[in-house]
Amino acid sequence: MSTTRSKPILLRDVMTTDVATCTRDATLERAAQLMWEHDCGCVPIVDDARRPIGMLTDRDVCMGAYTSGGDLGTLPVARSMASDVQTCKADETIDDALRVMERRRIRRVPIVDSDGRLAGIVSMADIARQSRKGAADREHPGAVLRTLASISSPHASFEDANHQETIHV
Repeated sequence: MSTTRSKPILLRDVMTTDVATCTRDATLERAAQLMWEHDCGCVPIVDDARRPIGMLTDRDVCMGAYTSGGDLGTLPVARSMASDVQTCKADETIDDALRVMERRRIRRVPIVDSDGRLAGIVSMADIARQSRKGAADREHPGAVLRTLASISSPHASFEDANHQETIHV
């Protein structure tokens, strides 16, 4: 009995291509506005050539405002963005993106073209929708759940701090 292996699902087939972006000198207010208008939880930060140089999540906006005590309209994105950006290419597979997400504990990966310019973004939600169709699970059984569990787990230091018992005398 022979089994037919399905063709791997490429990121170009599941990524979102209409991606709202900011530059590093945009304000947190502008980034939050884009997230609201585009119903998304992050905005890639790009340079003048549209190459990803950072990622800013809704949590980054909140923590940036909280820790600085400043006004979102005056705080630059560069102050709160993550600048260590991991990307994938459109011709890579869902499994490639899942490995990046699991290793980096992130929910979204910018997709770049051959020149390193932003072509789209793939999120756990995109992959979950594909998984719901059964395609992602056929390609790599359990990978979606393993990745989701990994990125959803608290960081070790946070987890350890919250599980220490305090004894009051």
